[in-house]
Amino acid sequence: MRLLRLIPSSVAALALLFSATTSAHAQFLFTSSDIVQTPLPLGHGFLLNLVPGSGAQLYLTTTAEYYSFSTSNIAQLGSYSKIGAFQAVGVFPAGQSFIAANPGNPGHWGVTAYDANYNPTYYDYTLAPPRAASASPTLSDPGGFLPSIAIALDGTVYTREPNNVISKFTSIFTNSTPALTFGNTGPHALSGSGVIALDTTSNVLYATSFPSAGGALMERFNSSGTYLGSFALPVGTNAVYTVDSQGVVYVADMTSSNGYIYDGATGTQLGEFHGNWTSDVNYAISKGGVPTIALTDNGILAFDTGTGLNLDLLDVSSVNAPGTTLSTGGAAVSQPSITAAGNYTIADSGGSLTLTGTGSSVGQILNVGAGTQLIVGSGASLSVGVLRLQTDGTNFGSALLDGGSTLSAKLAGSGTLSFDGGTFQASGDTGLTPISIGSGGATIDSNGHALTDYASMTGTGSLTKQGAGSLNLYGNNSYTGPTTVTGGALQFGNPNALYGGDTTQWDANHVVVQSGATLAVNVGASDEFTADEILILTSGAKLASGSTFALDTTNASSGSFLLPGAIADNPAAALNLEKLGSNTLVLTGANTYSGSTTISDGTLQLGNGGTSGSIAGNIVDNATLTLDRGDAVTLSNVISGSGSLVMAGSGSLTLTSANSFTGTTIVSGGTLVMGNLSALAYSTLDYDNQGGTVSFGTLGSASLGGISGGESLALANASSSPVALTVGGNNAATTYSGALSGAGSLTKVGSGILTLTGANTYTGGTTVTGGFIDFASSSNLGSGLVTLNGGGLQWASGTTTDISSQLAPLGSNGGTLDTNGNSVTFASALSGTGSVTKAGSGTLTLSVANSYSGSTTVSGGSLQFGVDNALPSPTAVSVSSGATLDLNGHAGSVGSLAGSGSVALGSGSLSVGSDGSSTTFSGVIAGSGSLTKTGSGSLTLSGANTYSGPTSVSGGVLNLNGSASNSAFTVASGGTLSGSGSVGALTVASGGTLSPGNSPGTLSAGNTTFAGGGSFTWQINAASGSQGQNPGWDLLNVNGTLTLSASGFNKFSINLASLTLSDSPGAVSDFNPNLSYHFTFLSTSAGISGFDPSAFSLNTSAFSNSFSGSWSVSQDGNDLSLNYASAVPEPSSYATLISLSSLAFVASRRRKSRRSS
Repeated sequence: MRLLRLIPSSVAALALLFSATTSAHAQFLFTSSDIVQTPLPLGHGFLLNLVPGSGAQLYLTTTAEYYSFSTSNIAQLGSYSKIGAFQAVGVFPAGQSFIAANPGNPGHWGVTAYDANYNPTYYDYTLAPPRAASASPTLSDPGGFLPSIAIALDGTVYTREPNNVISKFTSIFTNSTPALTFGNTGPHALSGSGVIALDTTSNVLYATSFPSAGGALMERFNSSGTYLGSFALPVGTNAVYTVDSQGVVYVADMTSSNGYIYDGATGTQLGEFHGNWTSDVNYAISKGGVPTIALTDNGILAFDTGTGLNLDLLDVSSVNAPGTTLSTGGAAVSQPSITAAGNYTIADSGGSLTLTGTGSSVGQILNVGAGTQLIVGSGASLSVGVLRLQTDGTNFGSALLDGGSTLSAKLAGSGTLSFDGGTFQASGDTGLTPISIGSGGATIDSNGHALTDYASMTGTGSLTKQGAGSLNLYGNNSYTGPTTVTGGALQFGNPNALYGGDTTQWDANHVVVQSGATLAVNVGASDEFTADEILILTSGAKLASGSTFALDTTNASSGSFLLPGAIADNPAAALNLEKLGSNTLVLTGANTYSGSTTISDGTLQLGNGGTSGSIAGNIVDNATLTLDRGDAVTLSNVISGSGSLVMAGSGSLTLTSANSFTGTTIVSGGTLVMGNLSALAYSTLDYDNQGGTVSFGTLGSASLGGISGGESLALANASSSPVALTVGGNNAATTYSGALSGAGSLTKVGSGILTLTGANTYTGGTTVTGGFIDFASSSNLGSGLVTLNGGGLQWASGTTTDISSQLAPLGSNGGTLDTNGNSVTFASALSGTGSVTKAGSGTLTLSVANSYSGSTTVSGGSLQFGVDNALPSPTAVSVSSGATLDLNGHAGSVGSLAGSGSVALGSGSLSVGSDGSSTTFSGVIAGSGSLTKTGSGSLTLSGANTYSGPTSVSGGVLNLNGSASNSAFTVASGGTLSGSGSVGALTVASGGTLSPGNSPGTLSAGNTTFAGGGSFTWQINAASGSQGQNPGWDLLNVNGTLTLSASGFNKFSINLASLTLSDSPGAVSDFNPNLSYHFTFLSTSAGISGFDPSAFSLNTSAFSNSFSGSWSVSQDGNDLSLNYASAVPEPSSYATLISLSSLAFVASRRRKSRRSS
C-alpha cells in the first residue's frame, strides 16, 4: 500500500518527507512561500541537506522527464556546472495517472488518466461528509477507475482559500500509484504543523516556483527516487534539500551569500556555495567508481580562507585543467594527480596542494602562488614543463618532495624547493631555487642537463647527485647531511658551497664520490678553492676507484692556476683527474694518482720551466697538453684525443708510446724526440721555425699524421741513417713549404692532399698510396722516382710539367693523374700492373703507346690519344659522365668500353671487345670515324650516337638499344647484331647473325642486304601478340629496300626460338599446333628484291613447342612472313612448303587458317 499522510510535528511548520520504503519511483516538485525548517526522520540511503542563501535556487530537473537515481550521485553547481553524472530513463509514461484537487469544485478530487497515446481522461470524485476524526470516508468512483481509494480525515479539506491553504490531512490510502497535483500555476502553501510523507513509489507533481522566502523544504529519496519537472527556491534562509546516495542534485547560480550544504544525518553545516565553488570546511569525496572534477579552460576551483582546512579527493583520478587556477583558500587540498596540457596555477591563497598518485603532468608552466605549497606526496610523481615558485615580495610559493616522490621539471621563481626523501629530475638546463633538505634527504638528478644553484641549501638531510649532467653549487650551503655523487658531476664554485667552507667536514663521512662520477671545484679566482683546500679535499673525501676529481680554471684571474702539491689516489683507489674550463692549469708536483688525465678545455701544463711537474697515467687530450720543463723528460703516457701537444721550455721531450691524438704538434722550444715510430702518427707536425727542433732519435722510420710549416727537415736520424717518413695518417690536407733532405724517402698515405712547394732534395723516392701529392715542379717530388700505388699526383694550377719520366711502374693498386684544369702531355710511357685514372678537368695527352696492364678510367676532363694505340689494347675503359675519351683521329683498340661519358673518334677508328667482357656504354660516340666490335662478349650501346663511319660486328654481340642511324652496319662472320634501336644501312654477311629486339622487339635499319650464309634469329613469346612487340615476336623494320642475295645453294637461315612470357627459353604458352599461323617478321618501305623461297632454310631446334605441321617463308608484298600450317590437309598458296613428304608438289586444298599480323 502507498501512503500519503500528514504527520503532526512539534514545530510550527511543515516539511515534505519521502520515506524510502520501496524501490519504486517517487517524483516530487513543490513550491511554497512560507516553509520553515523541520527535523526529518531518516530512511534508506544517503541524506544530503542543501540550504541555499539569499537569492539561491535549487533545480531538480530541467524538463518533464524521469531521471533515474539508480546509478550515481550528481551535484550540479552554478549555471548547471556538473559534479558527477545522471541518467535519463524516459518521459512520463503512458498509462500513468495522478490525483488532483478540483480547483473549481471544493470538496471534490479528480483523477486524470493517460492512455497509450498520452490522451488524458478526467474523473471527478466527491469526498463524503466528515464523520469523526477516526472515520475513513471513501471517494465515490463514477468512472470505476480507482475502486479502492480511501481517504481518512480528521478535519476539513480547503482549496482555493484566500491564503491557498491545504491543511489537516491525516492520511490518504490507495492501492494504486497516485499523484498529488496542485493544478494552477499560482502560489500554494501548506499550513499547520506536520509532515507530508510519501513512500518511494508515489509520484507527486508540483508547480514550478516558490514565490517567497521562508519555511523549510526537506526532500529525501532512496536509490530509485526520481524527480519530474523543476523548481526554483526564492531568496531566503533555511531551505533544505535531501537526497540519498544515488540521487541527483542540480544547483542554479548561487551568486549571493548564505548558500549552505548540510550533513543530512547530523544536521551539521558542511559548507557554503557561491558563484564559484568555495569552501571553508573539510570535504571528503570518497565515492566508488572514478568520478571526475572537470574545470573548463581558465576555470577556478577555489577554497575560501580558513584554518585547518582540507580537501581530500581520495578516489578522484585527476584534475584535468589546462589553463586552470586552483585557489586553496588556506585549505590543505589533497588529490591523486593533475593533468593539464597548458599552464596550471595554484593561486597565492595560502594552504597547500598534495599530490598522492603517479602520472601528474603539466605541459607548460605550473605556477605555485605566494604563500602556497605544492606537495608531491610519498611515492607520487609530477612532470612539469616549468615549475615556477612565485613571490609577492613577502611570501613565497614552495614545493615539497616527500619520500619516494619524483618531480621532473625545470625550475623558476624564488620559492623554496623542500625535500624529505623525494627526487628532483631536471627536464632541461635550469637554475635552482633555495633548497631545504629534511631528514629524508634530497636527490637531484640532472638527467643529462646542467643545473646551477646560486641560492643556499639548508637542512639536516643528505644530498645525492645522480644522473648524467652537472649540478653546480655556488651558494653558502649549510645542510649537514652527507653528500654523495653517484653519477654525472657535482661542482662547487667556492669553498662555502661545500658545508659552508668547514674543511673538517670534507672527509669520507661527508663527501663520497662513486665510480664513474665526478667531484669538481673552481680554482684560480680569489674566492675559489686554494691549492691547500684542494689537497685537503682530495685526501679527505672518499673518492672511489674510477671516480674523477676535476679542476675548473674558467675564472683564473691571471689566466692560469698553479698547483704545486701532488694529487694522489684516495686512499688506494685509481683516481682520475680532469681539467675543465678555459685558461691554464699548471702542475708542478710529482702527481701519483694512477688513473687517467683528461683535458676537456683550456691547457694542462706539466712543469713551469723547471725540472718538476709530472703525471703517471694515460692522457686524453681534447684541448692542449703543454710540456714546459728545462730538463730531459721521457713521456711514456699514451696520449689520445683530438687535442694538441706543445713542446715548450728548453729541455727535451721524448715520446715513447704509440699515440693516437689527432691535434697539432708544435715545437716552440727545446727538442721533441720521436722515440716511437707512431708517436705522432695521427698528429700534424706544425714545423714552422718557432724555436724548437724535431729529432727522429734512433728511428729508421717514422709516421706523421700530417706536416705543415716552412722549417726544413732532414730525413735522417741521430746517427745520420736515412729515415723513411710516412705522412697523412690523419687524412688532413696540409701544405709544407720547407725542404726535405737526406737519403730518406717519403710515403703519402691517407685521403688528404699533401701540397709540397719546397725544393726537396731527398733521394729515397716518393710513394703515393693514398690521397694526392700536389706539386708545381718536378723538384717538389725529390730526386727519386715516384711510385703510384693507390694514390695520385695533382698538378698545381697553371702547371703543365711532364713528370712521366719520373714515374716508376704503377703498383698493383694503380694511380690517379689529376690535371686540375691544366693541359699536360706525357712523353714517356706508363707501365706496371696497376690501373690509370685520369681525373680533374683539363687534358692529359698520351704521346706514346703505353703498356700498363690495368684498366683505364676517365673520370674528369679528357684523356687524349697523341698516337695510334696510345692505350694498351687489353685495357678496359670506363668513361664517366662529363668526361671524354678522345681518339683525336687515331686508331685505338681497347678491351671493353663502359660508362656514360663521351667518345670522340674524330676520323679515327675504335675497336672494342678484345677482353671478352660484356659492358654497357650509355654515352655518345661522335665523329666521322668507325667502330668495330670484336671478342666474345657483348657491347650494349644505349646512347644517341652520332658517328658517321662504318660499324662492323665481327665478334660477340653488339646490342644496339640506342641509335646509330648515321653508320652503316655490317654483321660479319662470328658477330651478332641485336637490340631495339636503329642503324643505318645493314648488311648481314655470311656467318653473321641478326637478332632484332630484346626478347622480342623491333630493330630498325636502312637499306638492308641478306647474304647467303647469314642468319636471322627470330624469337616469339606469344602467338596472340603483335609483331615487334613484347608479348609478340621479332620484327626487322627496313626503312628502304631489302635485297636478298642468298640462293638455293647458299641459303639464308631463319632460326626460330620460342620463349616464355618471362622471356626465358621455353614453350610459347598460347601456341596451338592444330591451328595455322602467319607471322610477319620483316617489313620494308620500298620493297623486296631477289626473293626466292628456296634460298631460305628454317631451323626449329630452339622452338620448344611440339608441332606436327610445317613452317615456311613467304613474301607478302613488302613484307616477309613466317607461316605455320597445321598437319590437317588444307589449301595452300604459300610460295614454299617444307614438310615431311616432299617439296616438289603443292596441293590445292581447302584450308583453315588463323592469320596474325
